[in-house]
Amino acid sequence: MEKVSTSSSNKITNNNGETVYDSTNTSSKFTCYLCFVAVFGALGGFSFGYDTGVVSGALLFIRTEFKLDSFDQEVLVSVTIATAMITAFMTGYLGDKIGRRPCMLIGSFVFTVSTIINGVSKTYWMLLLGRGLLGIGIGVILMISPVYIAECSPVEYRGPLVTLCTGMMTVGRTVASIVDGAFSYDKTGWRYMLGLTGVPSLIQFIGFLCLPETPRYLVRSGKEDMATQILQRIRGRSDVSDEIQQIKEICQQEIKLKELQGNEWTLKKVMLTPSVRRALIVGVSTSLIQQLSGINTVMYYSGTIIQMSGVRDEILAIWLTAVTAGVSCIFTLLGIYLVEKVGRRKLILSSLAGVLLSLIVLAVAFQLSEINSPGVTYSEDVNNTCSSYSSCASCITDQNCGFCYIEDGYSAINGSCAHKLDNMAAKYGRCNSTELSDGLVWGTTSCPSQYFWMCLLGLSLYLITFSPGTYWLFAAVVVLGFIFLFFTLPETKDKKLEEVETLFETPWCSCGRSGSFDINRTPNKPV
Repeated sequence: MEKVSTSSSNKITNNNGETVYDSTNTSSKFTCYLCFVAVFGALGGFSFGYDTGVVSGALLFIRTEFKLDSFDQEVLVSVTIATAMITAFMTGYLGDKIGRRPCMLIGSFVFTVSTIINGVSKTYWMLLLGRGLLGIGIGVILMISPVYIAECSPVEYRGPLVTLCTGMMTVGRTVASIVDGAFSYDKTGWRYMLGLTGVPSLIQFIGFLCLPETPRYLVRSGKEDMATQILQRIRGRSDVSDEIQQIKEICQQEIKLKELQGNEWTLKKVMLTPSVRRALIVGVSTSLIQQLSGINTVMYYSGTIIQMSGVRDEILAIWLTAVTAGVSCIFTLLGIYLVEKVGRRKLILSSLAGVLLSLIVLAVAFQLSEINSPGVTYSEDVNNTCSSYSSCASCITDQNCGFCYIEDGYSAINGSCAHKLDNMAAKYGRCNSTELSDGLVWGTTSCPSQYFWMCLLGLSLYLITFSPGTYWLFAAVVVLGFIFLFFTLPETKDKKLEEVETLFETPWCSCGRSGSFDINRTPNKPV
């Protein structure tokens, strides 16, 4: 039984010495047309990155114009993510039915229309509609863009070109922060901030009017001649028969696999196959750990967080946001450069360690904020007494103010303040020791003695959850994620896709394990 070493090779052969795959037969030069395809495909990542970055600065002005409370701001941000998630689940099926190119045209068109609605919005509900439509466009574009680029790219350029989407996201966030700063001197500048989001998506829409469908989708649809012409143009050579034949064989294998599976639910098959199930769990966990580490908080609320840390000037807060976005852009591009040199496992674990250190610094900084506590942030629907206090510490010790949203001790116990106060506390991480110790005394003294244990339990849960600030919670997630990935994430550097599968067939603890690949092994059977 022949073993193929993990070292890079141009050929894969079977027991009979026959070449199964030879990358030298499909080598291609990097053509201008391929660059055109990759750039316009990756513009979807730029559009998404721009949106996540521009909201942070625009929100500072939107909340003032529409008099939004904390909950309204969260809904305005979250509706885009929610509609994007729902759309992404359906886009894969749609892309297989109508093609990659039509999906990109639909996504970029919806994205552009939504930004026009956002820019001219006169009411909060109109803005909410625009943000929802924006999520639909994002869901379609982000789902199809990597597939489109991958199916058009030659093997030797596929990795870097697909990761171009990620790099463009950080570039988009950086550009958005600069745009925010440029328009921050005008109170209505947020309309230009949001409206300009449609510029890259409009360019992408025009570009895809000239771009072709992917060769692989055309072969699957029986349009082999058209696929050959397009592949010749992308590859910059006339002989693409070998690559067309490989695409046909892959498509035939997919058809046979579907026939063998019948109508059985694909996800069920995945979950019943140990190696695939483990790979899925590790892959999904990696994404979840990234999202739950607080990156979205930084992206969407960085301007607000900077203000809550003591920077009262809105314009200065926006420009400081641009600095953080610029740092993110530099290190993302650095990560793309290092991923094949250092390895994915080392890069992920070292990145998590840096995130953990940053979250601890943020959490400690907000807990020590009482030393020089900044002014209270409030909205019009909150008790206006708050405006007469210079800090939360002085507010909470006044019997006429207290917790702002709480009028008696029972409110602190039954959680009626959760609607707004807890959301603000979780988002800003602003509670400090004096505020909470005073609040504890103030809440418990109003509680009847026979129900004191309920008061103590409720306030204890509140303290554990919110008093340290959200950053301690994010830090805890990162610690758990680091431990999980340290024992389960294998190194996939210099591994072919077929070899990666074998890394998940052994026990859960991988600890960076790597090994050889047996091309003639028996496929992993469902349990």
